[in-house]
Amino acid sequence: YVLWLLAQSGLICLGPMEGKQQTFVLLDEWVPDSPELPKDEALARLALRYFGGHGPATVRDFAWWTGLSMKDAGLGLELAKDQLHCEKNGGREFWMSRSAAQAAEPMPHAALLPGFDEFFLGYKDREDVLDPKYVESVIPGKNGIFQPIVVKDGRVAGTWKRTVSKRGVEIHVHPFEKDGLAENDVSAEIRRYSAFAGLPVLATNMA
Repeated sequence: YVLWLLAQSGLICLGPMEGKQQTFVLLDEWVPDSPELPKDEALARLALRYFGGHGPATVRDFAWWTGLSMKDAGLGLELAKDQLHCEKNGGREFWMSRSAAQAAEPMPHAALLPGFDEFFLGYKDREDVLDPKYVESVIPGKNGIFQPIVVKDGRVAGTWKRTVSKRGVEIHVHPFEKDGLAENDVSAEIRRYSAFAGLPVLATNMA
C-alpha cells in the first residue's frame, strides 16, 4: 500500500528487475523531463503513435484505448491523418501508418501470443479477430484475466499454455474448433518459443 501510494503520487515508479525481485526508482531520476505540448499537438502525436503501433484500427478503438472523448480522439486523428493511411471496410475506416500499409513482408501464418497481448487487448472492437462465441474461452468468467491466444491468419483460433519443468517445456494448444488448428500450423512458433526460453520442447499437445 505504501509503494502504491508513492507511485500514485508520482514519487516512484517501477525499475529494473534484480533477479526475481522488483525494484523501484525515483521517477524524477528515471524519467527525463519532457516538454509540455499544446493540446492539439499532443493529440496529434498520440494519434500517430497509437495508429502506428496498433493499426489498422478505428477512431473508436483510439478513444477507448486512450480514454479520450470521441471529440478529442477525432480531433487527434484529423490532425494526424495526412501522415496515416486509411482503408475502408464494412462502412468503417481503419487507420494505420503508411509504412505498415506499404509493408511487403507477409504476417506470420500463426502466432503464439501471451495473455494481455495488445493484438487483442488494444481495441474496443474485437469481433474482427475473435468470434464472439469464443470470448469466454479467452476471458473465462469475463473477469479481466486474458488467456494466452493462438492467432492463425489474423484471427484468434484457440488458446495455449505451457508447463515448465527442469527438463524442458510442454506446450498445450486448445483450438476452438476441431479442424481450426493443426500441429504443423504452430510448429514453427513452438520452435521459436523454445529458442527464446532456452528450453527443449518435451511434448506438444493439441486438444
